Amino acid sequence: MCRLLYELMKLFFTILPLLAAGTCAGSAQVTTGFRGATETKRGLQSGCSDCCTSIDALPFENIILCDHGHIAHAISDTIGNTCSHNRDIEAQKLSGKTTNQEAYDFLMGICKDRIQGCTSLESLDFASIRDCHNSHWAKEEIRNKQVGCTVVRSDWQEAIAITGTLSWSEAEAVLRETCFEKITPCVQYTDLVEGFKVASECSGWHGVHIPIQERLDESCKRTREEEAVAIVWNLEKATSPDTKVVWHDEDQTTTNAHDYLVDRCKENIVPCTSLDALDLVNIRECSNSHWVRQEIQSKQIGCAAETRQDWQEAMLITNTPTWDEAAVVLRTKCYENITPCVQHTDLFEDMKHVGDCHAWTGVLHPITERLTDSCQRTNHEDAIAIVWNLEKDANPNKIVIWNDEDETTTDAEDY
Repeated sequence: MCRLLYELMKLFFTILPLLAAGTCAGSAQVTTGFRGATETKRGLQSGCSDCCTSIDALPFENIILCDHGHIAHAISDTIGNTCSHNRDIEAQKLSGKTTNQEAYDFLMGICKDRIQGCTSLESLDFASIRDCHNSHWAKEEIRNKQVGCTVVRSDWQEAIAITGTLSWSEAEAVLRETCFEKITPCVQYTDLVEGFKVASECSGWHGVHIPIQERLDESCKRTREEEAVAIVWNLEKATSPDTKVVWHDEDQTTTNAHDYLVDRCKENIVPCTSLDALDLVNIRECSNSHWVRQEIQSKQIGCAAETRQDWQEAMLITNTPTWDEAAVVLRTKCYENITPCVQHTDLFEDMKHVGDCHAWTGVLHPITERLTDSCQRTNHEDAIAIVWNLEKDANPNKIVIWNDEDETTTDAEDY
């Protein structure tokens, strides 16, 4: 009997270590996991006889963020209170590392590969996004996609999850790069060119804002300025992928969408007439711009640029940036071309027979007698044209008027 008891006890102590190792390495246990009950298996790999869980059992798919703090909480929730060591030691055992920093860095890499977002980078609507430079709009798009998701992450945490990065700055860079690859203008540049052709003028408001606004439909989320940036980026990205397109600034390293589109407008705008097409030979008077503008208006009839004013047309055909400068060019051109309806030789011949040389008898009446119905001018206006025609070579910079007290002008009446 004693011999039998001795053999049984010997056998018991022989198999006891084997039973203990099998329990640590292979037995299944149910623990309270991160976000719910999770069935886990002890042991990361052969040799981890005292791990309380496994890497596969850590709920990285639904973790908030793959950083040290959230991974530590995931380990705590998974091992519960049944483990003989704390979560940091468990992290070291699971990772095979000897320090907390190394252990959590190792687990962060695994977490990054396993974490699942509420959405995906591909699902974000970057084609219609308002602006790629300002991350506010990408974060807003992420928030829209998070609606109804059971994992409660902030937008920037979700951004990290779907970009496979470990920090917001890295995620932001990925979002911006993807945004610039996919953003699409609401207005096609070819359609915008049609707007340039009939623009009132090529200033920022008339040449850029209005043509874009007229072509933006209600489905487009962007402002005129944001759409301008999208249009220019779409035109330039193939040849200048590293350029930064903004609406307008003073930075020489950026591309200003405002200036870019103003230049494109100037290349494409179509005038209703031309400087040479104006009938300045028969115009009533050159010193008063009213008559030149009236001549321009007559040439604008039927023009596709219906909203363009005469003074804007004047700037266009004279290639000047302001009405004041255009007026100078028009006045100069007018004086070069204006021709009297009555030839001075005929007038001088009539003067030989007048009763006296007062203004009416000696000047205006003879001119009136010779004016035909085809002449647009009054007798005063033609008198000015006659005198200018006589004096323009000798005094090209002197203004001729009918009568005033200004000694710097030439009085047609006195002349």
